[in-house]
Amino acid sequence: VFGSSSGPEGCSNPDDVGVLALAIDGTGPETTITVTTQPDASAEVVIVAVDAGSGVKLVEYSLDGGVTWTEYTGPFPVTSTTTVLFRSFDYLDNSLGQQSELVVVDTTPPALSYKANGGAYTSGDWTNGDVTVTVRAADGESGVASLTVDGSEVAADPDGAAFLEHTPEPITDEGSTTVTYEATDVAGNPSTAAEFVAKIDRTPPTATLTLPDYHPDGATGGTYSCTDAGDGLSPVSCVVEGVSVSPDLSGLSGTFTVGPTPVGTIRTVTVTATDAAGNVFSVSESYGRQYGFCYLYDPDKTTSGAVAVKIRITTNTWDVQCDGTENNISGGGPNDPRPYAWSVDGDPAPPQDSGKANQDPTYQFRYDRKLGGYIYNLNMPLADGPHYLEFTVNEDPVTLRAAGADPLVTYLARFVYRN
Repeated sequence: VFGSSSGPEGCSNPDDVGVLALAIDGTGPETTITVTTQPDASAEVVIVAVDAGSGVKLVEYSLDGGVTWTEYTGPFPVTSTTTVLFRSFDYLDNSLGQQSELVVVDTTPPALSYKANGGAYTSGDWTNGDVTVTVRAADGESGVASLTVDGSEVAADPDGAAFLEHTPEPITDEGSTTVTYEATDVAGNPSTAAEFVAKIDRTPPTATLTLPDYHPDGATGGTYSCTDAGDGLSPVSCVVEGVSVSPDLSGLSGTFTVGPTPVGTIRTVTVTATDAAGNVFSVSESYGRQYGFCYLYDPDKTTSGAVAVKIRITTNTWDVQCDGTENNISGGGPNDPRPYAWSVDGDPAPPQDSGKANQDPTYQFRYDRKLGGYIYNLNMPLADGPHYLEFTVNEDPVTLRAAGADPLVTYLARFVYRN
């Protein structure tokens, strides 16, 4: 309670009447707080208390959770995020109690992140598909005010969002594409620009494979190579399979050894080129022979005139003279192997025979029951020296040539000729 009195001027008579004004003040001061961000990112705090009764006697604040209180005498700075406690009292010690205000001092720029292809793609990796990326800026303090992608603002929130994000159009161009993004928070803190890099290569690499001439004991000289098909984009790796000893694959080309491949065994050699984007190219060839053969003549002995190439088809010999130990499967029946003459010395023209001695016009060897083998009589101009008759087994040259195709497997019967 507080008051004042008044009466007639100069009144000394006790019967004279005066007036005493009394007011009852049971309410503390109304107190408000204002926070202003400063250029140095600190905050200036202003506390205002108003009391219509007895008046404001004291305003104080605490920055340590109420452990210590400081009398408010004017604006004060806050340099880190702090909960400011404040209270005020009037001259009758009325107070509305302790109040609080969270003062956020934000010196941290927004955090940038991205998610590409649902999280399945990492920036800077190679891929052979399209890339869809979502860039994101997050700020748990003053909030994100703007997000910029490739120099253009794509999202904004002047009040400060917990996060802003943007998904540009899918990246489809081959090669390297860079997306640059940055953000600023409400406190004015700019992020450092971040880059997302998409690398796309849709062109498969190439691979080559050459096999040596067949020999059951193995042979060297097979070659391989893997290249990037000329686009020069993603790196290429090379794998060679089906060989007895893997080659040194530190380079993208080289030689390899096939290794022993007995007659009756077919080995598949495969070269696979894979680029960093996941494009794959493979080439495979078979090495080996289902059938073997042996000579019913001396292939190193000189002959002249018509040349009789006599052989047996076997399952266990190769390019040797028959000696009776071979597993001979020759025969004249419909299910027996059928050798055909294909060429002489690799000449694309069909070999010339000596008429009815062979089974024209199919170029098939004639089966001779007494020999237990096959004969092909060759009669054509030849130079002096070694030659070879290239033949097939069960692959008809007439059908192949009509289709413009080559045999899958050929054999070489050697002989030496002299005019």
